[in-house]
Amino acid sequence: MRNQIIGAGLLACALLLSSTFTARATDVSDIPWEKLDQKTVMVMRLDIAGISMDQVRAAVRTLAPQVVKMAEPGIKQSELSLARAKTAGVKAMYITVAGNPASEDDAPSLTLYFKHDANLSPDDLRKLVRDTLAPPEEQDADVEVDLDNVAVEKVVAGWTVIYDTETGKPNPGLDAGAAGQLREAFGHIEGNPAVSFAMVMTPEMRKTLAEEPKEVPGADADDDPVDPTIAKLGNAAAKLKYSWAALYLGQRPRITSHIVMPDAESAQKVFEALSAVRDEMAKTTQQAGPDGGGTEMAVATMMLRLFQVKGAELTWDLTTEQLVGMAQLVVPAVTGAQAKAQRAGAMNQMRQLLIAMIQYANDNDGAAPDKLEDIKPYFGDDAMFDKMLTHPSTGEKPGFIYVKPKGKLLEAGADTVLLYEARNGKKAKRGALGYADGHVARAKPTADKSN
Repeated sequence: MRNQIIGAGLLACALLLSSTFTARATDVSDIPWEKLDQKTVMVMRLDIAGISMDQVRAAVRTLAPQVVKMAEPGIKQSELSLARAKTAGVKAMYITVAGNPASEDDAPSLTLYFKHDANLSPDDLRKLVRDTLAPPEEQDADVEVDLDNVAVEKVVAGWTVIYDTETGKPNPGLDAGAAGQLREAFGHIEGNPAVSFAMVMTPEMRKTLAEEPKEVPGADADDDPVDPTIAKLGNAAAKLKYSWAALYLGQRPRITSHIVMPDAESAQKVFEALSAVRDEMAKTTQQAGPDGGGTEMAVATMMLRLFQVKGAELTWDLTTEQLVGMAQLVVPAVTGAQAKAQRAGAMNQMRQLLIAMIQYANDNDGAAPDKLEDIKPYFGDDAMFDKMLTHPSTGEKPGFIYVKPKGKLLEAGADTVLLYEARNGKKAKRGALGYADGHVARAKPTADKSN
């Protein structure tokens, strides 16, 4: 039953989200068609020589100034990867997806092709793949790169293929029909973007998407119920001929995506199905709220509204003005989420400090420490103690103010405040409070009026 959902996502999400890869117009003969797996359904081309990180930064700044700060880790990683790729002599890279992405039983596989003009060793390429695909250590890894299970075919100059050893090597001989559709899709990419994306529909994918659910929705505890609207989109998507997408950098960033159906009737059915999904999402956006995914749903709804149908083709264009509109939705939500995470981090640090105080009291006949520095030994080293004293949002150190209780700490009441959040060296009026029993709570507006 999840096939319907995955299939719908293939059209509504892959075309929208995957189109955020950048693109540069290319001669389709440049693609190593003869090396592609015959089940290839997607190709993404990255023209490294045509990408400038200054352009990427300018495009990000178009959204909103705050986005630059949020995207900085990713930009720095991309900058490092591109710099190493250029140094290694890599001119372009293709990522192909083979298999049936719409099926749970046929997991798609990735194959990477590097076009270069220098002698590259297998170790050089493995390092390049690691730098390109592995996220920075401080970020959560969405993609696991198992380079021990990767084989490299070295080519002195030209195309180098990196592939999963589970299949041995790419299966040469792309299906003639699929190859023709991919060439046609890439041939329609215009202008001067820096990553192009194209997708075709294989018979296996058509069959998967067109299948009606054979079980009662929700019958299996591990399965989610199949939404009729999503199922309708999957059925409509089964006739997809091909699609292509590109993101254009420069002073006016723009993303464009085209979905080509066999005829106008099929295109209209897909458009109606997408509209139905959009309307369903719009109904629940306000109910969900920012913390419940309402912001993401609002952006997705806004993106789905961009679809237009003309003949047998659906077009989707995201202009600079629309990007700014989406940023106005996303940035406040993300900023709010960051502030919430920082508040939670501050309260957690206060708990750790309180625990150390209680341990100190246990070791000193119930007495409270005279100052925060007295509990430093309970954090193992100076670096950890300094981290605990530094406020996560303001960077202020100390970020917390300690007030020694009267009498012994272990005899203090649970309502005795030991720690206050600090703002500019004074007690924050609405900051968190740390109590003698070890718990931390947010202060009410009138809880503490002193500075």
